[in-house]
Amino acid sequence: MLNISYLNFLITNVAVLTASYWKPGQPEIMKQKDKQAKEILQKAFPGRKIIQINVENLNEGGGGIHCATLQQPARG
Repeated sequence: MLNISYLNFLITNVAVLTASYWKPGQPEIMKQKDKQAKEILQKAFPGRKIIQINVENLNEGGGGIHCATLQQPARG
């Protein structure tokens, strides 16, 4: 079984990239968890767009979005 987390996200100047795990054929509860995670992050980052992407391949390798990136936001 794959360990999953919504806490390994990437903050950019205009968006937050976060995990998504539901796909057709999976239990509806996964879709609900994806939605709930997006809502929580939207409250935490009201000025940014929340973008969910499937990260199963990253998780299989032992990482996530934040682990796989080296971000440097522009000065504001």
